Amino acid sequence: MTWGALMWGRRPFLPSFLVVASLAAASVAFAPAAEAFELFGYHLWGDKKQELTPEEAAEAVPYKPDLTLTEENEELKESLEESSDLVSRADEPPAGVNALYARAVSDRKRLIAALYADGRYGGTVDIAINGMPIDDIVVGGEPPASDGDVPVKITVDPGPQFTFDEARIVSAGSDADISENPADYGIKTGEVAGSQTILSAGDRIALKWRQKGHALARVDEREIVADHATNTVDVTYHLTPGPVAHYGAPTVEGQERMDPDFILRYAAIEPGKRYDPEELAKAEKRLRELGVFDGVKIREGKELGPDGTLPLTIQVEERKRRYFGAGVTYSNTEGGAVELYWGHRNLFGGAERLRIEGKVGRLGDGDYEDLDYSTKVTFAKPGVLGPATEFTAEVFAIHEEPDAYVRTAAGAIVGMSYKFTDEISAKIGAEVERSRIEDALGEHDYLLTGVPLGLTYDSRDNKLDATKGFLAMLEMEPLYDAEGGNGMLLSETSLSAYRSIDSADRFILAGKVAVGSALGAGLEDIPADRRFYLGGGGTIRGYGYQNVGPHRGNGKIIGGLSYFLASAEVRTRLTDSIGAVAFVDTGNAFRTRYPDFSEPLRTGVGAGIRYLTPIGPLRLDAAVPLDKQDGDPDFGIYVGIGQSF
Repeated sequence: MTWGALMWGRRPFLPSFLVVASLAAASVAFAPAAEAFELFGYHLWGDKKQELTPEEAAEAVPYKPDLTLTEENEELKESLEESSDLVSRADEPPAGVNALYARAVSDRKRLIAALYADGRYGGTVDIAINGMPIDDIVVGGEPPASDGDVPVKITVDPGPQFTFDEARIVSAGSDADISENPADYGIKTGEVAGSQTILSAGDRIALKWRQKGHALARVDEREIVADHATNTVDVTYHLTPGPVAHYGAPTVEGQERMDPDFILRYAAIEPGKRYDPEELAKAEKRLRELGVFDGVKIREGKELGPDGTLPLTIQVEERKRRYFGAGVTYSNTEGGAVELYWGHRNLFGGAERLRIEGKVGRLGDGDYEDLDYSTKVTFAKPGVLGPATEFTAEVFAIHEEPDAYVRTAAGAIVGMSYKFTDEISAKIGAEVERSRIEDALGEHDYLLTGVPLGLTYDSRDNKLDATKGFLAMLEMEPLYDAEGGNGMLLSETSLSAYRSIDSADRFILAGKVAVGSALGAGLEDIPADRRFYLGGGGTIRGYGYQNVGPHRGNGKIIGGLSYFLASAEVRTRLTDSIGAVAFVDTGNAFRTRYPDFSEPLRTGVGAGIRYLTPIGPLRLDAAVPLDKQDGDPDFGIYVGIGQSF
């Protein structure tokens, strides 16, 4: 059955009268045209533009589409143009007139579905190729003659917009906690009766029952009555809730190197427990976050098993175990940096990760003997004490020469993290480091042992490019220097917030506040690399790297015992792949153990461009200092991957 009184071309399907229709037809073919993206010759997402063979190119038929509405409605016209293949793919001429005809026939279905989505069930779509209606074109016959690009005329009479009148839910069961009011699911009298609204409401009704343990709950039929005399729609949902279900013993499919028993333990689905779709979704998410799978899907049985439980199958597709890559950053105040890394995602079958990396920094910021070098090996073992835990171990060696000090060090860190909820996690570890540091206060050797502690709250919707949510972090580390016999406590706290100010998430307000403090030992007894410095990328853009904070009388940077930092950004998405940012950073580092706000704050302002990719935005920022000091540039340029915070 179809939706009533819709016409393709000029042929009505059914009389414009009362029609009972199935909703499935309303959703056919309605999807905006996908966009493709390639970077350095590699296809990253979207529908890849199809290359024509030389023979096809010779037969290609360039055309010029023109979509018009019989009424003034720019919003609807834009929606139709986004849905239309003829419009969105006009720069991809089809290989021959028959291919153009096929595209036009398909496009008519897409446009009809787009009208359904806008609640218009009495519209017409006429398409003519070089003046000839597509219903009159004979496939394989002579193409309509044309000089130059073939004109394709698309004329849409959208017809009236239908609204909801009566709606009801007919269920084979009842539950006092589940509403049977269609308005609670989006079907409200007098509102636009869009096809997607009708579909989504049925899905929400079934989901409500599933959340109560009815795994097999389904809407068997959506009964639609469209009255063309009043331009209204009545909807009746016929629901079969099914019995309350409990989990059967899950099985695993698709694993290659992964241990299936580990997958089951990490999914943490308890056989016999009452069905909960949110619990299964969290299990899928946990398995994806291991980083070892390309795909994870927990498939539910379509009926209960002989023992009355719901069969579950965890289907996985493993990624390549080994990977390698490189990273590049640049700033005119810090020079360039190049990083190379190699990794393994699944060493022993339990998603154990190994990563080896090396980095050279301060390229172009001085002589070659002043370069920074570092290497690090990191091992991680998830699920050590259950799926919420992860063990990590790291060894490192580093030689760095920022303006404030020269440091050569080696050390190791082990730690354990625990995830209390999706938002809250904590970590604890043990650290040992041997170093030699020369700075404005002299040359010192250190043998440090410490216990790093951390607590994080993260509700961001996207870790790479957030549009809403918060990130709060508290990090503390008690340290003891065996060489100098000094103890100290270092702590840092930060809060970042993100808020979209429009429904399309094209305008984002982002802000960050951070403070740090060092207690216990005096400034001269705290290793220079553990003191606080601001200035440069990641802190106050526009100023010299680490140049904001305490200096000696000779102008040498010595760092502070505390700091305060605040940043604000307005992020705008100009297109699907290009964004712009305006920002301001302010703060200072202080000799005192707590921020001293009687001292002036240093402020930098600037703007930047973002190139949006699946691995995070590529960032280019330019900033100027508003209170330039000795050692600060006239402006700063920063290039990197990811948002600044």
